[in-house]
Amino acid sequence: MRDADPIEQLRRKLLRQGLPAAYVSRTARELSEHRQDLMVEAEENGLSGEAAERSVAERMGSFDELAARLSRTMRRSNWRGRHPVLTFCLLPIFTFLCGFLLVAWIGGAIGELAGWWKPKSTLGPDGLATVTTGVHVLRWGLFTAIPFWFCWLARNSFCGYKWGLATCLVFSLHGLVHSMSFTVPGDGRKGSLFWGYSTNLDWLGMMVPLLVFALFLIISRQTNASETRQEEIKA
Repeated sequence: MRDADPIEQLRRKLLRQGLPAAYVSRTARELSEHRQDLMVEAEENGLSGEAAERSVAERMGSFDELAARLSRTMRRSNWRGRHPVLTFCLLPIFTFLCGFLLVAWIGGAIGELAGWWKPKSTLGPDGLATVTTGVHVLRWGLFTAIPFWFCWLARNSFCGYKWGLATCLVFSLHGLVHSMSFTVPGDGRKGSLFWGYSTNLDWLGMMVPLLVFALFLIISRQTNASETRQEEIKA
């Protein structure tokens, strides 16, 4: 039984690592063309059949080493790939903190000027319910959007699935201890927002980033299939 084509094995390996399918398909096509050129050269030198194939295989070298070299080269071609811990483990949390606090500060300032947070709020019950919903939507929206964005950034930076997963795991741990509560004004008290960290573990906050990673994998594989078809049409 004939062994599987090593270039096809290389293509699948690079895809499993999470590299963009368009790049992987172009690389596989270029390698296939290079192999064909080497085969023609070997035949011109008097080799044929298995002898020519062995010569070509020796000249092309190990495809496992080639896969590792290609991944490393593309990853280090951009700043994000050269500093993956900073980009995919620290920056996502910093982005969440800055995004939430900035929006909360703006909303708080507007509400203070409009009298929303006073014991006798200028907002009615429906308005306060809308504000409360908006605060929670903001939190969970950031919990969803930021990990997904950094997963996609990892893919397009040639860092692969592992650094996207790293982002989601860090976010998952963060969500486990992150705590937030919003109190509407009334009964002689002003409205208030508590935002911080607690020993009361939030299991939903832990699960959401992991579900985001699962969604990212599904969308990424669909995108890979689409990009592969487009590259095949171009070829």
